Amino acid sequence: MATRLRSRSASSSAIERWPDWASDVPDLDDDLVAAVAGQSDAQSGHLSIAELEALRDRNLVAILRALKGQGSAAGALIAEHESTLPAPSPAHGVLTTVDRTIPHDWTDYNGHMNEAHYIEASAQATDRFMEMIGADAASVEAGGSYFTVE
Repeated sequence: MATRLRSRSASSSAIERWPDWASDVPDLDDDLVAAVAGQSDAQSGHLSIAELEALRDRNLVAILRALKGQGSAAGALIAEHESTLPAPSPAHGVLTTVDRTIPHDWTDYNGHMNEAHYIEASAQATDRFMEMIGADAASVEAGGSYFTVE
């Protein structure tokens, strides 16, 4: 196979070898970079970076859902994983992760639950939710983990 040498950019001395079937590959120079960047800006509709990221994420989720519906590629993997998850037990359409009576010693002088215990109850709910999505003790034992950073 014959090769061609092309400069990757006008400001770079790096050389790349292209196979001869790639004879119509344009030189990656500053003009091409500017043209691609200009086209990207024109196509973005002048959306902010956050808006573009949200659009990208919605598109990726839609693609994955479509693949899951067809049982193809990454969608097949998602469907396989979801089949191993325990079925949630919704009550009136709400996912219940903790159902308990608040002990008297968790309340303050006004009879309201103390702030520190809200964190404890939330941690218990989070632990149950993580179990429900497959991030359980076996997942941690296998090296997976999640944590909260403030």
